[in-house]
Amino acid sequence: MQKITYRIPSEEDNLTSLVEAKKALGPKQRVGFIIPKRILDELEKITSNRGRSQFVSSALAKSIDEIKKSEKLKELAKKYEDFSKESKEIAKDWHGLDLSDWDEI
Repeated sequence: MQKITYRIPSEEDNLTSLVEAKKALGPKQRVGFIIPKRILDELEKITSNRGRSQFVSSALAKSIDEIKKSEKLKELAKKYEDFSKESKEIAKDWHGLDLSDWDEI
């Protein structure tokens, strides 16, 4: 049996590729993960209430889900920021209108 060690440098990395890589290796392969301390602490919290069977795979799945959620939140925050800038520009244009312009609207 071959053992492969994979390092996860940070939570921003695309971790779905890790799952795909493990599937490609097949069931006879063993994969070791070197996980950053912050993620490891989260995994320990998740696994502390579970039994030993399959706790690592379910904890990793949970961690990956949380990372994906945080990436989605970053995307939403960026979209909101862009929308907010556009709204401010529109508001500036509206404040610049005189009464005759408002009558046309």
